[in-house]
Amino acid sequence: MHILFVCTGNICRSPMAAAIARDLLDAAGRGDVEVSSAGIYAIVGHGATDDAVATAGEHGLDLLGHRARQLTRELVAGADLVVGMTREHTDEALRLGARQAITLEPGIRDPYGRGLATYRDTWSLLAARLPDVLPGCGRDGPAK
Repeated sequence: MHILFVCTGNICRSPMAAAIARDLLDAAGRGDVEVSSAGIYAIVGHGATDDAVATAGEHGLDLLGHRARQLTRELVAGADLVVGMTREHTDEALRLGARQAITLEPGIRDPYGRGLATYRDTWSLLAARLPDVLPGCGRDGPAK
């Protein structure tokens, strides 16, 4: 199974979501689930923002190797589930042919340029919402 997280630039929300998801899936013994991320207007090749790296580091996770990727038909075709940070992201994935796509409701606002405290709040929202969409990590998530 492959889960693809999507945001705008692929330098904040979706890389953080992917890191959290990998950690949750590892803890649940779900090595059979692959996780990746992309952006609808990706800053291709750019690393995660300093605040995203710092926030992940506070939780023992590493985003230093992350490089932003553009959401493409090929990425969507390879995903069993696309998880958009907002409806705009989900709609674009569906337009590109996603088989199954959901939005983290009520949507995860972009923390870009809003300071470390906002990134920490974003991390907390992601950590609270992701278990329910990951197989074997929450209550009846759609990815089961």
